[in-house]
Amino acid sequence: MPSSYPGISFNHEGICNFCTGYKDREYLGKQELVELMNSADRKSEYDCVVPLSGGKDSTYILYFAVKELKLNCIAVSYDSGFQTDIARENVRKTCAILDVPLVVRRSPGDVQSKLTRECLLLARRMGFFVGFSVCGNCEVILRTISFNVAKTYGVPFILWGSSPQESIDEDTFERYRYGETRKADLASSFTKTSIISMLFLRVLRKMHPNATPYVVSQFAAILEDPERRTLKAIFHVGYHAIRWASYSVIQRMLMGVPVKYALKPIGLLPFSERNPRFVHFFDYIHWDSIRNIRSLEDELHWKHPEGTVSRFDCDLHCLVNYAFLRKYNISQDGVNLCNFVREKKMSREEAMRREREIQNSVNRECEDLIRRVGLDDFALASLSSGT
Repeated sequence: MPSSYPGISFNHEGICNFCTGYKDREYLGKQELVELMNSADRKSEYDCVVPLSGGKDSTYILYFAVKELKLNCIAVSYDSGFQTDIARENVRKTCAILDVPLVVRRSPGDVQSKLTRECLLLARRMGFFVGFSVCGNCEVILRTISFNVAKTYGVPFILWGSSPQESIDEDTFERYRYGETRKADLASSFTKTSIISMLFLRVLRKMHPNATPYVVSQFAAILEDPERRTLKAIFHVGYHAIRWASYSVIQRMLMGVPVKYALKPIGLLPFSERNPRFVHFFDYIHWDSIRNIRSLEDELHWKHPEGTVSRFDCDLHCLVNYAFLRKYNISQDGVNLCNFVREKKMSREEAMRREREIQNSVNRECEDLIRRVGLDDFALASLSSGT
């Protein structure tokens, strides 16, 4: 772990507080999970909904639910438009082999591409990524899809797969699980202002087609004044922030997110506790995803891209790794690797090797993505570490 990581400190032996304070995680166990699954009144032919991304963790959850728990499952998958081909194929093959029905929801049109474009343009104007802006909608949309499918089919449980290994620290994971929705109230007021601003410009353009260019040109002339450069920067940041927030709201609305949360572009839909209940699978079951992945490969023909050591189910993930590297000098996947080392699932040397591979490939992956969304003139080097 680098010394720039938030909250880190080192003892006289050079060992960080995350390692010295590490405690083995306790699990509730398979029997506890079985009893929970059997506790609900059955009103459906399905026992649970399992969100499936095509990555190893969600694939294992579905595999375990079918093979070990003997549950009748229905799988759901969300494709923002940037789900990788190999992830889609993993989802399809897993459901076919396990004989599990699959519900796939896709983001409409190119909304995610536009949202990503505005995120990048906003980052260029600000000089750094705002963490939630890279892929802030996927979590809330997947929760919504899972909830809606469960309600439609009368399914009592949703087996959810997030774990502390995917978080910066335990406190961050606890906030994710039990309450904080990332300043959602502030986001709500910001979004409403953004929508009103865009509607005003559209109405003005309709009523006075010649007026809007004039107003904009006059405003631009003021901003060209060297003494007003700061105002110019604020204008551009505000412009891209408004567009980003608007696309975020549009995507949430079109994907069925409840209005209360659709109007909060950085807010999360809370986990429901009943009808249906979100059950956090990795509270109950310990799985060594490094050593025991062979069962997925052998029985489900699950695949991982050759030459890739980072998360691969979404092409947007490289931006998250890049943002982490610029901010903390370690990728988000590297944070997960540190957790693997603490749990003795991986040697430190192996983790360091994988992190170096991620750092060596992340710029190329980001540049490919940038060209994909039509920003050929965007330079990653324009971004600093941020705050």
